Amino acid sequence: MSNYKNEYLDNFFELMRKEREYAAQWGDDFDAKNTPNDWVAYVTRYLGQTVTMPWDAKKFKEQMVKTATLCASAVEWCDRTNGDMAKRHYDKD
Repeated sequence: MSNYKNEYLDNFFELMRKEREYAAQWGDDFDAKNTPNDWVAYVTRYLGQTVTMPWDAKKFKEQMVKTATLCASAVEWCDRTNGDMAKRHYDKD
């Protein structure tokens, strides 16, 4: 393993960790019901909010961290559920 050190990357991961801990207070039950389409919709929504006019670098950074954390949550969902989706209202028994 590399001894790569990057203070920006370390800071980014710390911001993501804090955002993930904040989101975790609602538990995993809601996330467990998401589909891949849901995850993509959430990520797209947050990503779309990154660029504002007038330009706001602070908001851009905050939204990028939230978007990255959503991507990490989607990967967690995939690991926790083995990629199995919960039954949807339109699924047949």
